[in-house]
Amino acid sequence: MMLLNHSTGLAEVWEPVEGVKVIELDEGVVKPVLCFLLKGWKGQILVDTGYKETAEELLEIIQNHVVEAIVLTHLHIDHSGCI
Repeated sequence: MMLLNHSTGLAEVWEPVEGVKVIELDEGVVKPVLCFLLKGWKGQILVDTGYKETAEELLEIIQNHVVEAIVLTHLHIDHSGCI
């Protein structure tokens, strides 16, 4: 998977990792944000939630997953805005 690093303007290559799903949220925002679904014991662990404006996009992506926990890396609006 190739993603654009918006801080540096450079492309980054991400190798797939078993049990990790990378979610790029970019609907209705200037700067996309990454969230992650990690394989948990009984379902998935959502790491970060994105902007408030990307809530519908995130819910559409995770609707078929059992999210057992949400972990926020930090409280900036682009990582915790959907809480």
